[in-house]
Amino acid sequence: MIRSFANLPLSFAALSLALASCDPGPEIDDEGASTTAFEFADESESASESESDSGYEATDETSPDSEEETTLAESEHPRGDEITEVSPELFAQISQWTNDSNEPKLGLEEYIRANSPALLDEAQTFIAGHNKKGLRGACVCNILASVDANPSVKTVQTNSNWSTEADGAAHRGDAYRSASHAQSEAAYSQSNHTAVSLQLVCLDEQAQYCNASCAGKMYVYSEYGTRLYGWADTGGIWSKAAQAAVADGAKLTYDVTHSTPLVLFEKVGSVSHQAKSTSFNPDEIINTVRNALAIAVAVKTSGAAGVDSDLITKTIRSLAKLISRSGTNGNTQNEMFVAYDSRALAPFNVSFSPLGSQVHRVKLTTQANTKNRGWGGKNADRSRFSSGYTLAVAVDYFQCTGAAAPLRGGVWRYAGTTDAPYSSVTLRNMTQSFFDVMGINVNAQQPSGKTW
Repeated sequence: MIRSFANLPLSFAALSLALASCDPGPEIDDEGASTTAFEFADESESASESESDSGYEATDETSPDSEEETTLAESEHPRGDEITEVSPELFAQISQWTNDSNEPKLGLEEYIRANSPALLDEAQTFIAGHNKKGLRGACVCNILASVDANPSVKTVQTNSNWSTEADGAAHRGDAYRSASHAQSEAAYSQSNHTAVSLQLVCLDEQAQYCNASCAGKMYVYSEYGTRLYGWADTGGIWSKAAQAAVADGAKLTYDVTHSTPLVLFEKVGSVSHQAKSTSFNPDEIINTVRNALAIAVAVKTSGAAGVDSDLITKTIRSLAKLISRSGTNGNTQNEMFVAYDSRALAPFNVSFSPLGSQVHRVKLTTQANTKNRGWGGKNADRSRFSSGYTLAVAVDYFQCTGAAAPLRGGVWRYAGTTDAPYSSVTLRNMTQSFFDVMGINVNAQQPSGKTW
């Protein structure tokens, strides 16, 4: 059961956990992907350098700890409590409190009273629910979790030339341009994101900071898919040209406080269609998205239209590719998919110590750009993108010293737009399947949720 103390679009939840990470494991490519995918020049070297520079601790384990070990931990200390939602402001204050080095350390209630008295009522409600089981003399650890999405709720804007739809990292854009015996152009862009952040807080029954150490595993699952469409048409006996280009990209990162973020995937798909003559360099649009997402991969330009295995293969996680067709009236369309799944790779190590609080964040950022241009005679074109995604995080297999161990559970969010390659049922089933395989009991009927 989830108890909410704040009606906020970006809600924060108290869950059980603390996190420190590992390298997510080597890139997994389809057979033959080396001839088509544009990955980093030396991914093994890049991963090694990233691991060294960022301070992430790698794990050699690809499977969770044994049931015997988990049972032993449970017998030493009782388990913590259920979810409690808090506001973003209280989340930030608790983070500052856990990292406050002043001695003697104030209790949480005293700290909020001194620094943010407007949050005192909410803090007192949170404290009252933190040790719901009434564990006497026990240190109880719970997690503050946030699901931050831009936009936080579905938004739709429509006009004659540029229509948009967005829900978190899922977005759609439809650009149309036409002219007669004249030159015109139009360019649009859209950037969105969804992020899941987790942070541990440990309190005793008097809401005082208590020493504890915990270790466990964190699993991340995310998938993004987009459908791309470019159409161009010209008419009349005069010289003329029309061109439509669209690119949509996604980047998934994982970072911990004071560490360099790890890139879990980065991929861009693009299509361009030119009628009669070329109006602009089609690489321009895909480079715009690459630069916006800071993706350091080469651009692959293909003259073939239609389904392209590079773009639809989910396990190729580092790629930027343009599918282009020119010379005739008509359209070019394609789809791009990419996924990251900890179940097939090494999980992240998660841990907590009394030395300070760490915020762990998994963020999916999306960027789309369109460009339409034409001149002479009658010229018209349309470019469109529409996408969907899921982002889920699960934690489990905690062993703690000096504290009630966190409960296993997960956090998720998924969304799609009109014409996206996923239906809402497909997104729900993908999310549910992730937790089912993990053995975590959730009900993913709602597009956003959390459970412990």
